[in-house]
Amino acid sequence: MKVYLIRHGQTTSNLEGRYVGHLESTLTPFGVRQIQAARARLDRIPFKQVYCSPSLRTRQTAAALGIEDYATDDRLREIHFGIFEGLNYEEMMKKHPSETRDFYENFEGYRIPGGESLEDLMARVADFLEHLGEGPALLITHGGWMMALLKWLHAEDKSFWDYRVSNGEILVLEKGKSGWQWLKETGGGENGK
Repeated sequence: MKVYLIRHGQTTSNLEGRYVGHLESTLTPFGVRQIQAARARLDRIPFKQVYCSPSLRTRQTAAALGIEDYATDDRLREIHFGIFEGLNYEEMMKKHPSETRDFYENFEGYRIPGGESLEDLMARVADFLEHLGEGPALLITHGGWMMALLKWLHAEDKSFWDYRVSNGEILVLEKGKSGWQWLKETGGGENGK
């Protein structure tokens, strides 16, 4: 079974460098173009299932893909940034200097006060994939979710931060007899052209 994942297009919060997990942010015009560019790669695939994070930015991404019929699932949400929600780095350092240092120095082992840990997010990723029906399926989600997925697949190979996923980027997974594999087919509307 193949699963295609797409990260939402560029948002206003992305432009401002803000940590937005469960808060809302809208796609920029450039973000819409990124998704429209990615659409050509996905239009030819007869998806049996389409799932979307309930966040506004992912629902706007579904609309830019021309997809109206999808199920929302809370497990596809971005990590909850707790006390850092809506803040940029400078604001984080000003309001929560100790926690910000802990967050950057030990993200993989850190639980954000009022939010989630990477372990929490990876548990949501695993739970979602474990209960996913037949494919091909499309998941419209977030960069952190997709990076957590890659970290979950390759637990010891790299750090979470080594897995960069751009706005509008597509990842492809396949489930075989030996479990899930990342096919490393990536691409999409990263440059919006």
